[in-house]
Amino acid sequence: MTPHGFRASASTFLNESGLWNPDAIEAELAHVDTKSARSIYNRAKYWSESVEMMNWWSEHVVRNTNAR
Repeated sequence: MTPHGFRASASTFLNESGLWNPDAIEAELAHVDTKSARSIYNRAKYWSESVEMMNWWSEHVVRNTNAR
């Protein structure tokens, strides 16, 4: 597994869940407009959704890890 493999897994599960704005997912996973330093560091636009999304993701990972 590589960092991009983890990113791909997270992106896939988050998008397939249908719970999150695709733009918020990309912002959380640091795929933003790289032409602007401000866009790289300003994640406030999706902050609330990002917090909920990462809580959901951590619970998803724990549930599926413990299920084995």
